[in-house]
Amino acid sequence: MQITSGCIMDFNRAIFQISHGMIHLLNPTAPSERTVLEEGLAAYYSLEYSHENGLVEWIITDAKQKAVVGVMEELISIDKDIIRKLRKEQPVLSKIDKNLLLKVNPAISTELADRLCVRYDNFSVKKM
Repeated sequence: MQITSGCIMDFNRAIFQISHGMIHLLNPTAPSERTVLEEGLAAYYSLEYSHENGLVEWIITDAKQKAVVGVMEELISIDKDIIRKLRKEQPVLSKIDKNLLLKVNPAISTELADRLCVRYDNFSVKKM
């Protein structure tokens, strides 16, 4: 895992980036294989970790990162333990598919499941 040079003098930024990277280290895959589920979880977790540990409150300004956090928040609002349940069935986040999402929790809409399973590189932010 690498963190940016901006972390040299900024402990909060370093922790934020490390907590994001920890999700990717659960089951390392090529960045091109990452899904919205994996990237959204990494971004969501880094925000939550920073908040829960009294660090700087980060605000994500990148539209794509902000959008995947929103998708993750939508998923977690349906089932706060969904990641644990999914990883019992399929430990590799990038291999979790629509069928598994719907099997583990039928309250998840097919539209949300579709968005979660899109490769992050192919995800586009909807224009409001």
